[in-house]
Amino acid sequence: MSTSKKAPAAPRPERFIVLLRHGIAEDPSAEKKDEDRGLTAEGHARMKQVARGLEAALPKVQAIYSSPLLRAVQTSLWVSKAYRSRVNINTNDALAPAGTAKQFLALIKSIEERRAIIATLVRRADAEAVALLRWALGASDPDLAVDAALALEEMTASFDARLAACRDALAAARAPAEASAAGPAAGLPAAEAALAAADLITHAVDVGVADPALVPALASEAREDYALAAADPAHADAVAIGRTQLELGALRPDTALACVDAALPAASPDARPTLLSLREEALLASHALPWEGPSALASYQVRAHSQARRPPPLTARRRLGVPPVPAASGSIRVGPIQVPGAAATRKVRHGR
Repeated sequence: MSTSKKAPAAPRPERFIVLLRHGIAEDPSAEKKDEDRGLTAEGHARMKQVARGLEAALPKVQAIYSSPLLRAVQTSLWVSKAYRSRVNINTNDALAPAGTAKQFLALIKSIEERRAIIATLVRRADAEAVALLRWALGASDPDLAVDAALALEEMTASFDARLAACRDALAAARAPAEASAAGPAAGLPAAEAALAAADLITHAVDVGVADPALVPALASEAREDYALAAADPAHADAVAIGRTQLELGALRPDTALACVDAALPAASPDARPTLLSLREEALLASHALPWEGPSALASYQVRAHSQARRPPPLTARRRLGVPPVPAASGSIRVGPIQVPGAAATRKVRHGR
């Protein structure tokens, strides 16, 4: 029986609910309904100062809830302006004078349940979680959209921090190796650090956490790191799998296919099923690109009797019904495209 203690859980970030009374309002009168009483000039001036102090004390805010009464909404507007209008104001009858404790508790419960779900997605940080959060950005519920945006920002910031740490670790590992002539053994720590950095980038690209505009630069960095990690033969399988996943995430399936085919002959029995699965994914993706880039054209074969000097576009070939070139021995035919098969070719399902 093991007596080892579980590692203590990471502390949860603190959350605050700030209860703010509305500013100085107009006196009750017979001419105005109570809900139509607004702030006085002094009330506006004081709330402007209070809102600035609130923003200085709590610079990050996730939501603003207000009673539908005019004086409460005007107070909330000053708070929103202090945060440069980054947060929408949500009015709710539970916060009105006639609101009941049951309504208020229901409001708090719905907020906590929504944030608990989003916190779970942030912890998962996989492709499905990121896709759900991006879908929530366009939700009709502004609270859900704000929470999803903050969650994606948190995931991106976490990735940036971890990538910076990996880069520092790699730089520290490479410094003694470059300054010493100790031989191949000096490069092993650098290979491990390079693999960790490359795998982190690959995961971010694969699940969609990485900024799409930065994907080409990040992918280039990861390729260099995988090349450095390949110096250690012990990392051969991990490099092959990671590099293939990177190319699939960067929408370069033909390059991924080449990586798999180069790695399969020397792959270990444990890595072989994963590589074969990735090969099938790359094979199908190479024929499903929505554009006619080099990756899609790389496997075209022009008919001998064709009058065109270049292969016609993919859409034109399908529209005109141009038949494919007869497949060579040991190749796989998918539509109008011929793709050479590896020694361990698996059956590929195709069809529209």
